[in-house]
Amino acid sequence: MPVMAIEKFILDESSKEKRERALGRPLRDEEHGVEEKDEMKLQTIIGHERNEKLFGELLRTKYGADADEIFERFASENANLDDLKKINDARYDFQARLAKADSMGAGPVDEDIKYLAGQNQDFDAIAGLLENDKRTAKVIREHFYRLVMQSDTGTIDKIEAAQKKLRSTRISPEFKEYDRLSDELVKRYGFSTKEWSKLEEGNYTKKERREVRDNVWKSLSWRGRTIHRLTIMDPTGLLFALDPLRRGTKTQIEEKERRARDFVRDHLKNRKEWFVGRKTNKIMRRVSRLERVGVMDEIKTQFDFLGGVLAASISKDKSLLQALVREAKSKGAEEAQAIDKSKPMTFTELKSAQDQNEANYKNSFKAYLKQLRAKGADTTDQDAVIDNFHKQYGKSKNPGFFTELLAGLMRLFSNQHKASLKDPALWTP
Repeated sequence: MPVMAIEKFILDESSKEKRERALGRPLRDEEHGVEEKDEMKLQTIIGHERNEKLFGELLRTKYGADADEIFERFASENANLDDLKKINDARYDFQARLAKADSMGAGPVDEDIKYLAGQNQDFDAIAGLLENDKRTAKVIREHFYRLVMQSDTGTIDKIEAAQKKLRSTRISPEFKEYDRLSDELVKRYGFSTKEWSKLEEGNYTKKERREVRDNVWKSLSWRGRTIHRLTIMDPTGLLFALDPLRRGTKTQIEEKERRARDFVRDHLKNRKEWFVGRKTNKIMRRVSRLERVGVMDEIKTQFDFLGGVLAASISKDKSLLQALVREAKSKGAEEAQAIDKSKPMTFTELKSAQDQNEANYKNSFKAYLKQLRAKGADTTDQDAVIDNFHKQYGKSKNPGFFTELLAGLMRLFSNQHKASLKDPALWTP
């Protein structure tokens, strides 16, 4: 029997409502009408090499400490309806986050790495481990998927906003004007792109003037600061010329302006240009106009933000950071992977690992004791040693849905068998 039009409307509205319930927010315009994809069914997610690992991370991000109990109950087939609803809600969130990661990952092109590194010192330190910008961009595009799963929605929205701002800035009329003026400096007056920093030294934006002023203030003695305060409170204004903060700021700015002008004059003279003085003034006005447009500051700000977020996220991911170091040490022979490429554990492998757990449990505890003693740790307090072993038993550095399930099973097993670890035979060196 064919589906009637009214039924299609009902289905569409129901689909929208269930996704909004799962996401805990209204759907955005671009999300409305997007049907649930077959690959977002749980059975398909946990059979996909990449998505299985990302989904496990998302559950951990969404539910925090409660995630342990969800994994434990689901692994032991004791999941309740609330657990299933949480996993189901996560499926819809997963689809939304994957779409964001796809969009964000399309953002950083190879050339952008230079901007990110140039604006953010932390990102520069990480990018410096890799062979070139192309390799760095590839790792970053992969890492966006991990970042999206690990981050709160507020951070993700800020990243999207920064990327959107960069795109809109690059196609704006102001950017085209900036490009035209820059092109004139290069083609008409023969300045290279490497000489831009010398040109713009003689022009200060409001932000840069504030920075100079702040630095001068920090360098003032207590006497200089006192004099500055007196000039502010002077109703006659007669002490204005004595203000050390104003004088120091003015001196620094004028000194850089003079150096920039001298540089421009020398450049024009070397080119054997006529009317050097007039052309110097014209060029300085061009530079000032470029700075006032504000495009450069906007681009720098957004790249600084993106570089900072990426660096912070990677630095928290210890396994990725270690892999990046290994790639540097091996000169690229061992490439770092932002997402573990190993095949996800299967249900059969999970059951096999569960069956082997009893024998492994005591062996793992003996190995743990041996490590403690090798480090010279005190193992006389049996309860404390067993509790610490229990807390780390089953934990894995590698993310993943099945990895979390296995860890949950091992925690449950440990809960039931902790008392067996007091067997004297286990404590004999």
